[in-house]
Amino acid sequence: MGGARYDWARYVPRDTTAFVSVGGERVPVRERTFGSVSGSMGVLWLVSPSVRAGASVARAYRTPDFNELYSNGPHLAANSFDVGDPRLGHETGMGLDGFLRYNTQRVQAEVAAFWNRLDNYVFPSSRGRAELGSQGGRPRFQYTNEDALFRGMEGEVEWSVTRRFVASGTASLVNAEFTSERAPIPIIEPTDTTFVEASMYPPLIPPLNGRLALRYDRTRWFAQAETRMAAEQGRTGDFEAPTSAYAVLGLAGGVRLEDGGRVHAITLRVDNATDAEYRSHTSRIKDIMPEPGRNLSLLYRLSF
Repeated sequence: MGGARYDWARYVPRDTTAFVSVGGERVPVRERTFGSVSGSMGVLWLVSPSVRAGASVARAYRTPDFNELYSNGPHLAANSFDVGDPRLGHETGMGLDGFLRYNTQRVQAEVAAFWNRLDNYVFPSSRGRAELGSQGGRPRFQYTNEDALFRGMEGEVEWSVTRRFVASGTASLVNAEFTSERAPIPIIEPTDTTFVEASMYPPLIPPLNGRLALRYDRTRWFAQAETRMAAEQGRTGDFEAPTSAYAVLGLAGGVRLEDGGRVHAITLRVDNATDAEYRSHTSRIKDIMPEPGRNLSLLYRLSF
């Protein structure tokens, strides 16, 4: 089995008289046109009635978005001054992945692994320059292209302990690193600026994380408890701080009422039930703000 497609995109800025500074060079804002082919091919094996395996190879493609090309202003949430680059190239990736799936009446499980090489990976970087933005004295970051390699695994399992009691879990891990040579990064102090070796890890890469859940389900009502967990992330990108491991408890329960072929479902949910303070490594504002504390929500759903 396989598939292919061609993507085409054109960006037309309203104002093309502006200039963006790229490494001290004034680069004019201009129209950009992108186009490329992406596709994949895969195979599937029926190992036994309960076991299947598969593998695929794919070429992926992504155009830089409008902000990555033309932004030029403060990012207040991230406390940075973000600048685009009208000369950015598009991202392309070659990837391999495979999976193994087990399915019986009581147990469903799947594990998958992937390898993905990205050329011209787009991300915000200091580009080795010690610069502050024109507003608020925030560090100046500019979107740039660099090559990177992403590898990882993920898995999930669901076990029907009884007809009404179900246990489930998920886990995922991503290992990413740059493969191209990188410029040193500046450490800006009030009295001096020094340069240090750049990190070989891309920013905002999640650590090992997962979820465990127990659910009891009857016709008229249900109850569920789950824990979302993440390990410490010490493989940090430029200007990133490590994040600590955490476990967050969630609770939910609800009732279902039938009325003339319609089903009314009312669910009460408590996220972060213990009001734990934790920080997600994929958040750009993790250094100044943790994730939300205890949150209570009531949901009504009508099905007909």
